[in-house]
This record gives sequence, C-alpha cells and structure tokens, in this order.
Amino acid sequence: MSSRVRIAALRRPRLAGARLAIVMLLAVSASARSHDDLCADLLSSDARDALSSQFPDLYPQRVSDLSAEYQEAWLKEHPHECPGIAVGHFQSPSKTSYAVLLVGSKGSLSGSKLVVMTPNANGTWKVTKLSEESMAYHYEAVSKVSKARGPLDQIRFKEFDGGASTYSWTGARFHQTTVKE
Repeated sequence: MSSRVRIAALRRPRLAGARLAIVMLLAVSASARSHDDLCADLLSSDARDALSSQFPDLYPQRVSDLSAEYQEAWLKEHPHECPGIAVGHFQSPSKTSYAVLLVGSKGSLSGSKLVVMTPNANGTWKVTKLSEESMAYHYEAVSKVSKARGPLDQIRFKEFDGGASTYSWTGARFHQTTVKE
C-alpha cells in the first residue's frame, strides 16, 4: 500500500467524525429554531410594541439564544415553554402579566433585563424592571412558579451556571428570594 493510500485511510475516520459533529450541530440548531416558535405568539401585539418602544435593541430570549447544553437542559425541564417569557398572575389574580427576559443581538455583550409587564386600565402596559445585567448575561431563563404562595404566581429567574431567584409580589413591590439548587 502506498503512503498516500495509508494517509487517506487514516483520515477517513477523522472526516467521518467531523461530518457527524457537523450534522449533530445542524440538528441542534434546527431544533432550537423550531422551539423558537414557543416564544413567537406569547406576547400580545400591544405588549410587544410597548417592549420594543422602551427597549429597542432588546428582544425576549429564545431557545436558540441558549448554548446547545443549556437548550437541552431547558427543554428537558420546560419542553413547551419559552425561556424568555413567562405568563402568569404575578401582581393580580385577575390580570395576566408577563415576565420577560430581554437580551440583545450581540449575545453576552448586550446584557439582559428581567421585566414584568402588567396591563393598566387604559390599555397601556406598566413595565417594572426586576433585574438588569449591563455587561454580560450568563445564559438565563425565566419561568412561572404556579401559585406557590396564595393566589399569585411567582417568577423564577434561573442562571444555568449559577443559582436561581424567585420574585413574588408583596402588594407594593416584588420581593426577591435566592434559591439554592
């Protein structure tokens, strides 16, 4: 066997492994994009408009904004939920509110903001900022904790590489509690 044939034979397994890695990466990417549909229609158009006017460079985090590892972790725990929007009764048992994790198109350089949106009687939205990270965000997600205390839902704010916090409405403001995981 010539040295060229031997070298080519030795390269085949590496090429096959590289091809497999590329196929798996494309599959994860396609899956994340399809899971982005979970986020598409959660906010009403007037709520989306209110967010984009107040935070023009930010948008609700999508599954595809998470790394492959965190996408898998999120979808295992929350297969039908958007990591950037939680819908619940966070301030009133009679009004639906949104907890929204906003991120930017520059990834970790954009920072993040966690806000709660509650409808006002006049059709506008009251936006309350709960958390802000201006320099970077560490792959975070927001979800609802159903009526853990009384008639209101809580907001769970999770950092995949850290801990989590819950936010609960006290009647006058949101109270943050750190949760050990």
